[in-house]
Amino acid sequence: DIKVAQVGDWHTAQSGDACTKCSTGTLESQTAIEVGHIFYLGDKYSDALDLLVQHDGKWLPVQMGCYGIGVSRVLQAAAECSSSSRGLRWPVSIAPYLATLVPLNGNMEHATSVFATLSNICLDNVRVFADNVIVDDRSYLSPGFKLNDAQLLGIPITVVLGQKFKQSGHVEVQLRVPQLELGTCVAGVEVQGDGYEYKAFVHVDRLAEFLVCALEGQF
Repeated sequence: DIKVAQVGDWHTAQSGDACTKCSTGTLESQTAIEVGHIFYLGDKYSDALDLLVQHDGKWLPVQMGCYGIGVSRVLQAAAECSSSSRGLRWPVSIAPYLATLVPLNGNMEHATSVFATLSNICLDNVRVFADNVIVDDRSYLSPGFKLNDAQLLGIPITVVLGQKFKQSGHVEVQLRVPQLELGTCVAGVEVQGDGYEYKAFVHVDRLAEFLVCALEGQF
């Protein structure tokens, strides 16, 4: 009594399968995230609206389509592609803030001047750091907790005012920017990194020069 609606050979597609359109191709499996999509609407709505266009002397219904981009999916995809067990790494284009300033060892009194230095940095004549810098002024937390928080939140640039700042005016710059590739020397400053994160001790007077060189092409 069972009615069979369709008969055929069924197979769950998997990597390595032969192409169904040619004799030489093989199927490759890749991981992907659907961030946006496009729908072909044809003349469904143009017919109803009597929306026509003249082509080759004939009036024809307009062929329509639409597309959508999921804003929340963009954030999820960026987090998925750029994160690790060490935390997030937001691309500079969508990071909630570009830099976080972390004063340690009683250096809070100097945070204002370093904050001003960061805020006035210009890339292509644009003050990209203006209103894009936060200061971790939580004096009740340990240095390790603050630095770990900066990494977990995925802020691309962390500027640390530690013991070396007291001694010689050098700040520690930590760069966690996806697809950023730096050599061992940037603007005359030694840089250490593993491809995921780069660190350098930069005199505060050369901070702007260093960041302009390091972030070239990121905006």
